[in-house]
Amino acid sequence: MHKKSFFALMLFVGILLLIIACSTTTRHYSDDPFYSSVGDWDSTRFPLVKPYEAASPDGNIWGVGLHTLQSPEGIYWYFGIGDVQKIAVMNDVILVYTQDKPYVDKEAGQKVLYWFVIIPDKKIETGFDNEDDFLKYIQEYGITKPAWETPKDIFQRFQETGCLEWIPDCQ
Repeated sequence: MHKKSFFALMLFVGILLLIIACSTTTRHYSDDPFYSSVGDWDSTRFPLVKPYEAASPDGNIWGVGLHTLQSPEGIYWYFGIGDVQKIAVMNDVILVYTQDKPYVDKEAGQKVLYWFVIIPDKKIETGFDNEDDFLKYIQEYGITKPAWETPKDIFQRFQETGCLEWIPDCQ
């Protein structure tokens, strides 16, 4: 009899904890799943400006995939930006800084890039190997100083609130 009471109590506590966990879900401001998902069982993510997102397999090393096929004059040798250290989204412009040094073919004119500018509505994905050129370029889009944040901090804010400033209808 004692074991049955203990089992019933544990079952009740387990169900109660499950109900509490399910009731504390994050509020999402957009009906679009792109802007509400924090990831799947095998990775975490947060939305940037659609269709761009930052993703991580472990919550520590973040990457941003690229979508626009660049011409040979662009950054065609980059399929994504790895080891992202800082991100800013301002005026629907995504700014990314990385310390990653992927293999490049210098003889083909490829460079290791550290600062990236992504403008989804103009299908622009470009990168810079020095900060001065990057800062000059973003001034064309009304940005004088990036409001940098770490991906980890942005993800934590998104996970807690379901909102980021650039998500439609977020306040």
